[in-house]
Amino acid sequence: IYTTLDYQMQLYAEEAVCQNMKRVQKQFDGHWRNQNPWIDANKNEIKGFIQKVVKQSWYYSRLQAKYNGNQDSVDFYINQKRPQKLFSWKGDIDTVCSFVEATNYLKRLLHGAMVAMEPETGAIRAYVGGLDFNHFKYDNVKSMRQPGSSFKTFVYTAAMANGWSPCDSLVDAPITIRYVENGEKKSWVPRNADRSYVGGNVGLKYAFAHSLNTISVQLTQQLGVETVIDQAHEMGIKSPLDTVPSICLGSSDVSLLELTTAYSPLLNDGYRVEPMFVTRIEDKDGNVIKTFEPEKEKILDSITVFLMQQMFIASLREPYGTTQNLFSYKLFKYDTDFGGKTGTSSNYSDGWFVGVSPHLVVGSWVGAEERCVHFRT
Repeated sequence: IYTTLDYQMQLYAEEAVCQNMKRVQKQFDGHWRNQNPWIDANKNEIKGFIQKVVKQSWYYSRLQAKYNGNQDSVDFYINQKRPQKLFSWKGDIDTVCSFVEATNYLKRLLHGAMVAMEPETGAIRAYVGGLDFNHFKYDNVKSMRQPGSSFKTFVYTAAMANGWSPCDSLVDAPITIRYVENGEKKSWVPRNADRSYVGGNVGLKYAFAHSLNTISVQLTQQLGVETVIDQAHEMGIKSPLDTVPSICLGSSDVSLLELTTAYSPLLNDGYRVEPMFVTRIEDKDGNVIKTFEPEKEKILDSITVFLMQQMFIASLREPYGTTQNLFSYKLFKYDTDFGGKTGTSSNYSDGWFVGVSPHLVVGSWVGAEERCVHFRT
């Protein structure tokens, strides 16, 4: 089986995930210090969180079945100390602890994923599903999470495709959206991430670079929620999306793989591509059993693609743009063909970045297993 993976690129991707997740975990531990990081919407610690998670585990279910629901036996074994090997960034920890204690430790860990795709062909060049396969046999590239502001790319693409330009402007100020959901009247007051507003007109290019929620919401209201959803699906998002005003801020779950795939039309002159993992399959004698070719379909005109590429570059080059942290890497200081879009879910449970260049689009995600475990800012 001949895959599309680039071995050297795969090594770089694994190294990048390791280096950066090690750093982010250290920041996370320092952020919470001696506090528990599982908090509710009111920023209060969730009481009994570990006990609840333990009861939802495979091990608890197995004990329940084995001992016919005898709670004393179940409690005995989940609290029984035994030798265990736990993951840490300083190397595996050989320790003696109970299942409850191990769960308490593991739920404090942040996880990450990265996938790199060639936009012209859909070929997957690198794929990192998690931190360490020996400890965490779960593929975060395909897990479903809220994309936050990284979804705004589809809002702005829909706008550019419907006659808007990066120089058009809207007022950045608090707004109230009234709508009907399941027959019930509702109102929603979207706010910018830093709770500040310009108070006057801002260009769409500026709004994209600074990821202003108010502008994305107004664009969606003028285009129509269905138009934005249709645009996302046309570009490569396959997951169902809720027909609500907040969809423009990434309120519906998607996977990292489909999000990265859906950015590709903006780099390959408007062609939607399907992710490709395998190029051909041969038998033991070298006879070709099956070959695979890129699946492509033209969905965007060249003008829309060009305008969105200027938006991506703006996110890196506009003063105080959300992507400017990349200037810490020399690569981004000198090449104007790089850019991307950040994304953070509403309670900071998910951190995303999709980086774009002429020949590679790379998506990355960071978050804990449980959505209530996250940074506070």
